[in-house]
Amino acid sequence: MPISKRKMWIELIINGLLLTTPLLLIINGIAGLAENDPNHPDALILMGVLILGILGLVMTGLTVFRLFNRGWHGIALYQKLLAILYFVCLIIGGFEWLLFTETIPPNWYLH
Repeated sequence: MPISKRKMWIELIINGLLLTTPLLLIINGIAGLAENDPNHPDALILMGVLILGILGLVMTGLTVFRLFNRGWHGIALYQKLLAILYFVCLIIGGFEWLLFTETIPPNWYLH
């Protein structure tokens, strides 16, 4: 089933807004760290990465649902690219969630 251009642009705009929110938090936290801000800008970075992980989890689940309904060849190219992007977000965010909940110790790479 072909997707109309209007639906494609609406979906891309929504996905763009969803991705820019945590990225803006991360960028703002990095800028605060560079300025030696005493108001804990590292919390903004952590919050941005954790939101990115939740977003990756939800959107990867939606993509798996689409794959069961339509198959890999039945979804549009931009949806395939978004699926790969959200899977990368899931991996990064999932790893950060494991560090945040201390399932993986924070200094695991030192051992």
